[in-house]
Amino acid sequence: MPEQRGERERTAGARDRTSGTRGGRWRTAAWLTLAVGTAGLVGGVVAGEGLLIAAGLVLAGVAGHLFTPEFRDSGNRHPGNGRPG
Repeated sequence: MPEQRGERERTAGARDRTSGTRGGRWRTAAWLTLAVGTAGLVGGVVAGEGLLIAAGLVLAGVAGHLFTPEFRDSGNRHPGNGRPG
């Protein structure tokens, strides 16, 4: 019976926690943000636009924050959840 219940949960679209994709979306968002920030920074340097350079630096900083282990920990994504930090 437990095998059947597990099979039903998987077919119903339940998330499989053993698949190894934990944090995959955050990692993808971090790399995408870093790529856009780097492109903006390089584009701003080439074009001589200070605002584009600043935007690229800000996005690179956001990407750096997304790469930190503290951010990937699910307990720290919602500061009002009542758990100690």
